[in-house]
Amino acid sequence: MKIAVITDFFLPKFDGVAVRTANHIKCLASQGEEAILFCTDPNMKTYCGVEIFGLPGIYTPLYPDWKMAIPTMKMFRKLKQFRPDVVHVICPTGILGLSGIMMAKILNLPLVTSFHTYYTKFVEKAGYPYLSPLVFYIQRFFHNQGRITITVSEYTLQDLDRHGYKELRLWPVAVDTELFNPKRASQTTRKLIQGDDPSKSIMLYVGRLSTEKNIQFLREVIKYLPHVKLVIVGDGPIMQELRLLFKGTDTEFMGNLSGEELAKVYSSADLFISPSIFETQGLTAIEAMASGCPVVIANVGGYQSTVQNGYNGYLFAPDDLQSALVVINKMLYDEENRKQMIENARNYICNKTWDEATKKIRDYYTEAICFQ
Repeated sequence: MKIAVITDFFLPKFDGVAVRTANHIKCLASQGEEAILFCTDPNMKTYCGVEIFGLPGIYTPLYPDWKMAIPTMKMFRKLKQFRPDVVHVICPTGILGLSGIMMAKILNLPLVTSFHTYYTKFVEKAGYPYLSPLVFYIQRFFHNQGRITITVSEYTLQDLDRHGYKELRLWPVAVDTELFNPKRASQTTRKLIQGDDPSKSIMLYVGRLSTEKNIQFLREVIKYLPHVKLVIVGDGPIMQELRLLFKGTDTEFMGNLSGEELAKVYSSADLFISPSIFETQGLTAIEAMASGCPVVIANVGGYQSTVQNGYNGYLFAPDDLQSALVVINKMLYDEENRKQMIENARNYICNKTWDEATKKIRDYYTEAICFQ
């Protein structure tokens, strides 16, 4: 099968969509498929043997660390020359994604899209709620141009179905369980993070530093947790704002981490927390669960499809300080319950590999090709 993947989200970024795209491309190659990737130029010509057609990009005002790719006639000619059996547009809301849809239509190629982000929430959080209905309509319209729309959690699938999205399929939960594994726990890493006070517990946030992730909520949380050190891994448009907000607290900003370095931090922490106000899935929580780091998560969106409250993690009411503090303390100090949570989480995630997820996506590709 010949597959063209088109997306604005790829390495060297390390957000959830970029990580998912990179793993999918890697697995397509290892499973013997012939693929090509169109994306903002990542300064590499291939990835895991897959050709990359890099495109020029511009920085966006709302997210200055994100480059939006600009499609060209060379891209159209390359796509036409490659003549894929199916085109997969990942997150088709930027100019590149929308152009990819149009090109697939012009060339009469089977089209699959995948939904990863509620852009309506982005514009609302950015202070433009009056744009939300328009953004919703545009996003739904372009996804429905495809023969199939894939999304990343059961919660999101059901929500999109209620709102008129057609031919929905589920991208299975997946994680690299060899990389993100409790065996990566490192006393050296733990001591480096704890610094001068080895008695402190480590509470970890991993993800994009942007408004919708609600990281500022953690500033209130740590006021009541003097025995805890907060570690924030990631980067984004509000990094400097957060550094000022957390100044004077026992908080460490570690920047972007990846690979074994990130895996060691996960498995060496005592607790993973996400206060995000919306998530389609929440890949970092899944990585934490695989790493043996128990999770405490705001009860929103896709997290509800992954975290079973009181079984493999805890959910707290969004923006509810008391609710968060109760489950944080319970996770940290009820040792028997904590061990059971870690075991349940690892058992839940241990067979959910990227390889198996890609096999399922390949089935969707075949379905799209055969679609009548």
